[in-house]
Amino acid sequence: MSVVEKTFLSSVREFPGECAFRGQADSNWALHSAATRRLIGYFNGDENLTRAPQFPGIYATYHRAVLLEPARAQGLGNDAGQPLSDLQLLTRLQQNGAATGLIDFSWDPLVALWFACGGSDRDGRVFVLDLGDRSSFRRIQFDERVDGVEQLFQQSDDETEQIFFEAAAEGDGAVRVLRQRGVFVIGRPKVPDEVVRTIEISRSDKEQIRQELEEHYDISDRTLFADVQGFSTANGVQAPLREIGSAKFRWFRGNQFWGKGDYYDAITLYDKCIELDGNWSEAYYQRGNAKAEVGEFREAREDYDMSLKFKERLFEVWKEKEYGSDLPALLWPIFYNRGNVRAASEDYIGAREDYDEAIRLMQRTSRRVSALYYNRGNAHVHLGCRDDADRDFREAIDLGNDYALYNRGNLYAASGDFEEAIHCYDELIWKGNDRIDASYNRTLTEEILKRIDGSDIRVHTPRYEGPERSKTIEVELDASGVDGYKEYFNFSGDAGNAGNAGNLAESGLPGGKGFMGEDGFAVILRGQGS
Repeated sequence: MSVVEKTFLSSVREFPGECAFRGQADSNWALHSAATRRLIGYFNGDENLTRAPQFPGIYATYHRAVLLEPARAQGLGNDAGQPLSDLQLLTRLQQNGAATGLIDFSWDPLVALWFACGGSDRDGRVFVLDLGDRSSFRRIQFDERVDGVEQLFQQSDDETEQIFFEAAAEGDGAVRVLRQRGVFVIGRPKVPDEVVRTIEISRSDKEQIRQELEEHYDISDRTLFADVQGFSTANGVQAPLREIGSAKFRWFRGNQFWGKGDYYDAITLYDKCIELDGNWSEAYYQRGNAKAEVGEFREAREDYDMSLKFKERLFEVWKEKEYGSDLPALLWPIFYNRGNVRAASEDYIGAREDYDEAIRLMQRTSRRVSALYYNRGNAHVHLGCRDDADRDFREAIDLGNDYALYNRGNLYAASGDFEEAIHCYDELIWKGNDRIDASYNRTLTEEILKRIDGSDIRVHTPRYEGPERSKTIEVELDASGVDGYKEYFNFSGDAGNAGNAGNLAESGLPGGKGFMGEDGFAVILRGQGS
């Protein structure tokens, strides 16, 4: 059920069929005409003014002295040579923004709801009047000749009803009147509280309600103010931009959410972008990046596949100084990012294939990216390719990647080359970078070397145990007097993969946060036959 249905239409159905509705964005505002609000402001904000016995006379005087007479003096009281009645002139002034005693209502409850959802910092309210109640309301015709504003705004002792009328759809405001299904209620000068019912609109629902009104009911500032004045106002400098049906606009908005870390909102905008332009490579690429950040690795891989499918439209703008006209070189981030989500899904063979291709393409540029070698090294570790992992970590270290130095130390520790492992940990500690447990692992490695004390060792193939698939390496001592000896050393695990590459086009978006590392591994030192 939509928010409009749940919070509003279900209440509207309880009212009689001849009700009129008015929406106000702030539920604290009283049901006052613009003229009443203007007079309250003139008298220093005194709300009690409306309850004073003299107010109806002040109200009528305001309309005569401030609005009608000056308007007629400026030649505004005629139409095609015919004099306008007070009611006709007030209606025209009201439709052009003057503060009159005519209170705008609508026969359409959804129109009132749209107005009630203006702003976002206060609850809104919809006022409901049963204009079919003839004991409380009296209909007059727009062109009905009444004696003047005094008769309109001042009730006689034998009058009990309020006056309402429907404005004629004519002139520049005709489209607006028809679209808003407007009806004017004359506050004389106040609509009695006992004939007013209300529906409260929570501020937390306003944005969603307006979105539903536009998408499902075609109600928006664009449609409600369908004349030159309304169109211009709706597109003024202070007016918020409505949703624009352009793939480029959706893409830019998605990038804004990405930049704030709002990945789900970014995905929603990229979805809409792709709906409008389904063969734009970079839209799939960015959506894949966002999905990777929220752990939707399979879906992210599918987006990277689609990005490669439409690679001829890869990046509409790219850094020509860096890449020149070598468009294929721009593909390396897609392969690299796809390799990352494959690795996160434990598809290490597929990850290595993507890293291989990313490195091949990246080498055609002037760039050298340590993360490519570092992440491929991690994949090689999982595949048991020690020498390949070592080469990749060395390359990443040469490019300044300290995480590769730490993981290389772990690679040697898990291979039984404890002295080389200590060299790696020492270099990292010497650099002042001990945030990844290098000191802890170094201490364990040093203890193992003390236990070995120059003896020959035999390192068994790692095994993976338990539901967590924890890695365990057995190191067998070839020394006398160690029968029955067994000791466990629990190492901190490898650092995780570097994050995805960012956007390389004009948005300049950063890359991803990175991927989790390993839980750790155990080295079991034991004597022969233990």
